[in-house]
Amino acid sequence: MCLIPANNFNEFERFPIPHKDKIVHFTFYFVFVLLWNYTFKGRQNIKARFLIFIVAVFYGVIIELCQKLFTVTRSPDFTDALVNTCGALLGTILFWLLNKNK
Repeated sequence: MCLIPANNFNEFERFPIPHKDKIVHFTFYFVFVLLWNYTFKGRQNIKARFLIFIVAVFYGVIIELCQKLFTVTRSPDFTDALVNTCGALLGTILFWLLNKNK
């Protein structure tokens, strides 16, 4: 979905929610990191959590670069990468808080 033409999202424009693009980015990376952490929960340590966070951030940056290099209808956005990082960070922190005593 990150690289398909932007005009495929015209239906999305019917909902007048401010900053909905950023909400979608944040939510995707928040859930992505949470699910990934729960997948590897049995072998979790601080290094594994940090690695999951770093890979999620790297993935977000790569997607933004791919939008610049491989599409004509999408453009990279630094704030998208920043919001992705915030979602990944909050997902990592929440996972840690929910599982720190287990």
